[in-house]
Amino acid sequence: MIDSNKIIFSELFDIWKASKYEGANKSTVNGYNSAFNNSALLHEMKFADIKTIHLDKAVRMCKLGHGTLRKMKILYQQLYAYAMANDIVTKDYSEYVKLPENKEKPVRIPFSQDEIDRLFAAADTLPYADVVLIMIYTGVRPGELLNIRVADISLAEGFFVVTDSKTEAGENRPIPIHKKIKPFFEKRAAAGHEFLITYKKKKIGYDYFYRGIFTPIMDQLNMKHRPHDCRHTFATLANNAGANQTSIKDIIGHTTVAMHEKLYTHKDVEELRKAIDLM
Repeated sequence: MIDSNKIIFSELFDIWKASKYEGANKSTVNGYNSAFNNSALLHEMKFADIKTIHLDKAVRMCKLGHGTLRKMKILYQQLYAYAMANDIVTKDYSEYVKLPENKEKPVRIPFSQDEIDRLFAAADTLPYADVVLIMIYTGVRPGELLNIRVADISLAEGFFVVTDSKTEAGENRPIPIHKKIKPFFEKRAAAGHEFLITYKKKKIGYDYFYRGIFTPIMDQLNMKHRPHDCRHTFATLANNAGANQTSIKDIIGHTTVAMHEKLYTHKDVEELRKAIDLM
């Protein structure tokens, strides 16, 4: 039985991780371990005595990047959820932790042709490797990818429509399906699920996609990329192939598509397809 009056931060972490790490991928485990190691200030404190001021101080003392600080806060949130479920504390102080403004400019590194070839080679045996290729050959944002419904796909005409985007320019834009990835769309659509990309037939959230799917693929194939690199790769490939710049921007949703009331026509799609087919 857990003694709520005596258990310290490090002991709670050990108890929590015993179940949390079961079945977790290497990247997830390393992320939480790193967050714990960067929270040395809290290790010997009784968990019930920890307040926002202590959590904030631990974050301020860490001189690493914003991504590391974010992982520290996520760890605190996880530990407080566990502690509250087990009557160790009655208040979650992690929700009051304020991270400093993220001033880091993300570096986008496009996939090399060799890496793309290796993804294609692994597509039939490595789960979700095809999804990485879908992102590379469509230029969709990760959030847009996870919101693609099978109902928004026209396999016969070879395109799908992004109906859920974080920008106005990205809403309701048609994207032609490159012939290299059409088999992936066909196979996933044939599964009969509501969404194109699923896990156990259910819609996937970004955090699980990034940590539970994308990162393990990168680890297994010995690649160093983030999901948004796929979008950057699309723009790079299209640009290198000499595709029309306006079409590229329309496909990735950087400009408002010139379509009356956002309604697209077969002609519009064919113009975009010309850019896609050059890749």
